[in-house]
Amino acid sequence: MALRDLMRQQQMDQRTESISLRLSTSDLLKIDDLATSLDVTRQRLLTEMIKEGLENAETLFKEDDEVAAEGSANEKKYYFLNTNKANDPETHKNMLASSIAAAFNDPWKYSIERLKAGDVVFLYESGTGIVATGIASGKTEMVPYEGKADEEYHQKLEDFRKVKPLSAKEIKALIDTNLIFYRTMFKVPAVLGAKIEKHLKKL
Repeated sequence: MALRDLMRQQQMDQRTESISLRLSTSDLLKIDDLATSLDVTRQRLLTEMIKEGLENAETLFKEDDEVAAEGSANEKKYYFLNTNKANDPETHKNMLASSIAAAFNDPWKYSIERLKAGDVVFLYESGTGIVATGIASGKTEMVPYEGKADEEYHQKLEDFRKVKPLSAKEIKALIDTNLIFYRTMFKVPAVLGAKIEKHLKKL
């Protein structure tokens, strides 16, 4: 959401947690001046600035990952897909109950179309880690989400199974590589994906 939309938004998301944030005095003064100009509270302004920053970061990561996804058409591909629990716990539950990989709303829903038959998908729960895995069917289905048509894109996952959670810390230790888990969906190199897949089969 752009900052210019602050005045038009009437309600804030009720699923919130408090955090402590230290800023320089000069930055805080600038923030207070901007909040006064927009006639909103400092907290409201900071919340929207963080949201906008995260959305911009997601876009950049998506662009980078699209470049990284290029390669041999016959190469087995491995993807992490966030289960969206932080935004909507019901979507997380449905993915696990229905054995699907899903994404929601524009532009995130289009990530699902990148999955080809045979691709390995690791379902990643924010704050927990990989909680399930399966093989993409390659057939994207579009269904309503939150009352809007075709706002959920999903694929059935074959050979689906839930696993003992493998945390972000454990994943990084296993593959000796840092991953950015914030993204909705991202590809990992085949050699790393295969190592994670092999480890999960032992759990």
